[in-house]
Amino acid sequence: MSLKPTIVNLEGMDLLFVRKTGSYQNAPKEAFIELLKFAKKHPKLIKARKFGIAQDNPQITAEENLRFDACLIAPK
Repeated sequence: MSLKPTIVNLEGMDLLFVRKTGSYQNAPKEAFIELLKFAKKHPKLIKARKFGIAQDNPQITAEENLRFDACLIAPK
């Protein structure tokens, strides 16, 4: 599978996020599990748009320092 990056300019938005560090094999799952546990306690959040941000390049950054943010757009 080949990924073609796309650059998109987004307007500012308020986010709620959980950051986990470590392998990109594990950190995203751990971050989303924690974020969704929180969201389930707050009904307005469960339907919010969710996305992830891998902050670091694993070819440059040591695995234990890789940062991943599981995010959701906070309602107004």
